[in-house]
Amino acid sequence: MGYKKILAVLCCTALMAGCGNVSKESENGDISNIKKEDIVSISRGMDEYAESFSGITDLSENSEAVIYGEVLSVKYIVGENGLCRTNLEVKVLQSLKGDFHTGDTVKVAKDQGITSIKDYIDSFADEEMKEVNREDFSEYSDDELEKLYIEQIGENDIMSEVGQKSILFLRKSAFYEEEQTYSRLNGPEGEYTEVSEDQFVNTQTLGGELKPPYTLDDYEDEKADEPDDTYTLEKMMEEVDAAD
Repeated sequence: MGYKKILAVLCCTALMAGCGNVSKESENGDISNIKKEDIVSISRGMDEYAESFSGITDLSENSEAVIYGEVLSVKYIVGENGLCRTNLEVKVLQSLKGDFHTGDTVKVAKDQGITSIKDYIDSFADEEMKEVNREDFSEYSDDELEKLYIEQIGENDIMSEVGQKSILFLRKSAFYEEEQTYSRLNGPEGEYTEVSEDQFVNTQTLGGELKPPYTLDDYEDEKADEPDDTYTLEKMMEEVDAAD
């Protein structure tokens, strides 16, 4: 089954600036629980940020907290007009900056997610838009729409999974007052994913290497011997400390 690849311009600063009301939480809270062949549409959003950062030290200076953490749970949420986000529960393995401590849990919101086609269509308030979106999937029956999925993900990002470990450069998200969630600084720019034991690569680099559905399983670490691209935890800590 082929993918419908949709290039969408998503406002990836939504987790800083706010977005539409949340309407439904997915029952399939992790991409590993969804069959790859059931993801029939992928929307890759173009990142739009007001600023960029020169490196780890610059990221740290502009972050409220920096943690080395492991994803404990994943929940997909679809809001108004089909815009998805993901809420993560992340266990702090080590705090590099900020008030968190080893063993704490942090809520992290991401501009990515998966929703059934039915829930995607139902999230539109305008009946004409519902009809337009239904026509895009006219080859499927109404029953199939409940079991087939749309994936939304930012350009050069990867999907979060339970057990995934990363170093996260965090700010309070737009949902902080209500949900106490944080967001990555500039999306994938503010995350370094652990691709093997004590080897971290910027998530933007990983996202450029991966194929749908953009999970870490398919990554081939071709640049592991290049120190500018791969970091140890000790090296990351040195860079963060240099920002103090």
